[in-house]
Amino acid sequence: MPKVKRSVVRNTKRIKKISDIVDNTTATKTIRGMLPVTWFTYYGEQQMNIVTHNQISSLRTAISKLEYLDPLDPAGLVVLNGNEGDVDRRFLFSKSSTKLTIHNTGFVPANFRIWKCFPKEDTDKDPLDAMVEGFPSQTSVPFQKGVPTNILIHPQDCVLLNDLWRLQEYEVIRLMPGSQIIRNHYSKSFEFNPQVLSKHSLNFQASLESMCWLVAMVGDSALPSDESTIFSTNAVADVQVMVEADAKITYDAGTAMDRLEYIAPSVDDGLFAYQPVRPAAEHIASNGDKQP
Repeated sequence: MPKVKRSVVRNTKRIKKISDIVDNTTATKTIRGMLPVTWFTYYGEQQMNIVTHNQISSLRTAISKLEYLDPLDPAGLVVLNGNEGDVDRRFLFSKSSTKLTIHNTGFVPANFRIWKCFPKEDTDKDPLDAMVEGFPSQTSVPFQKGVPTNILIHPQDCVLLNDLWRLQEYEVIRLMPGSQIIRNHYSKSFEFNPQVLSKHSLNFQASLESMCWLVAMVGDSALPSDESTIFSTNAVADVQVMVEADAKITYDAGTAMDRLEYIAPSVDDGLFAYQPVRPAAEHIASNGDKQP
């Protein structure tokens, strides 16, 4: 068996010693959050919805309350904002994931077109923002966030959207009453340093594993024989949506520890999902002059 040089042995011991020191000062924090929302649409229309993953605003929120060894009290801890101050601002995000559950609790089948969208370049515009800004230069059909739109509009038609985002994993799903679908997205590990991003803080970045689900909830285009029922309560397709997100953050806290944080379901901070607004009566009236 060949002999190992003493220098190699010494270096190996040094590396192990350094590794032990790092392990003794490294903390991990696991964050889990969930957000319930309601999506809906009407016959002959579609509602565009967005669910975000790893946007900078949510990453900044995740590191805004971290525990560190208190330099004034070695036996105590202090809560600091990782976005500011003198703390080491390098954070490793691992096991970052978002789970999307859509449950049809209504009496009407719900149709969906689902895309996963990845930024081609760093941008502040999510896919819906790109469509709102891009479509007016291409068509006279109005497109707004939170308002049902023409059933013929497709994201692939929007030049600005396709310039900024790569659309993939297209699915077409018909969800019957009482059934549900579950979709998951997992990210690779990445380092987040808000100090580096202070001069370049566009909200969606490929280096931070940003992703958006773009979900078009499409109303049936075939109308019932009795048109008076089109805008009745049962003609509105409603589904309950649960968005669950979690991430593991590793950082230098001055001491080894494991922490957990749970974001209450009642907290809607806009970080996980976009909540559409149900159209007012005048919108319903403009579509065939019928009231719900």
